[in-house]
Amino acid sequence: MKKGYIFKRGNRWFLALSDPSYASGYRIKAPSYSTRSAAQKALRERKDAVESGQVGWLSEGDTYYADYIKDYLQFVLTNHSQETLKTYKGVLKDFNIFLKEKYPRIQRLKEFFIRLFEEYKIWLKETGRKDNTVNNHIKVLKTIFNQAIRWELLKKNPIKDVRNISVEDEKPIVSLDTPEKFELFFERCKALKQEYYNHYYCTAKLGLRWKEMISLEWDDVDFENAVIIIRKKKGFIPKGRTQKDRKPKTRIISVPQDVLDILRSIEHSHEKVFLKDGSPIPFF
Repeated sequence: MKKGYIFKRGNRWFLALSDPSYASGYRIKAPSYSTRSAAQKALRERKDAVESGQVGWLSEGDTYYADYIKDYLQFVLTNHSQETLKTYKGVLKDFNIFLKEKYPRIQRLKEFFIRLFEEYKIWLKETGRKDNTVNNHIKVLKTIFNQAIRWELLKKNPIKDVRNISVEDEKPIVSLDTPEKFELFFERCKALKQEYYNHYYCTAKLGLRWKEMISLEWDDVDFENAVIIIRKKKGFIPKGRTQKDRKPKTRIISVPQDVLDILRSIEHSHEKVFLKDGSPIPFF
């Protein structure tokens, strides 16, 4: 009879336990372990328990939800950006509050069911979340439970058939896709929001994301070579990862002359380029 083995994924160690109900003959068991020796010890204890008749096969969905989430967040930390991890933690924080209020008895993955997630959508709306936020929560939870299937902890995603909310009250997206629209928008911006004109104009012309704009520092601006550098710094991690070492990508953006002129006109009163009332613009 197969005895099982340990393997490493990212920086965590997992047990693959013998289970004849699977085509591969093995089932991945949660939780994971931080060291090889801890995983080997757990595997020995499992083998001893099986051989002595103290425990049977691990049934599909028997993994504790809390154990799985702990391993899943470690997986996200290893394979994705800090921003992704932050997003997932935010969704799980709300979802766990909902579970504690409405379904405190649910402990294992197999105990989740589709109506629970439909009720979660209603709960999110009742607590003031917008439709787009609700849909993002559904998307994240589907991804989380899909990974349980890949790890052979579940055979079906309990949230698979939960539909997104139809978003009909979204504000129209401002389009700057023609020179005429671009000029009109910034004429109005200069008239109505003079204090933010530089922020908006430079951001639009350079194609900056919001956090890239508010994190930009004067050390990132190279006037001589007419470029700005988007790079990791305290409190800011840029989007994207390098293929070789998975470190945050550094991006170099050419700066047109009109933007250079605006940047030269801004007073260097702080290390940050763009300020609000003389202070750095907060992330939230």
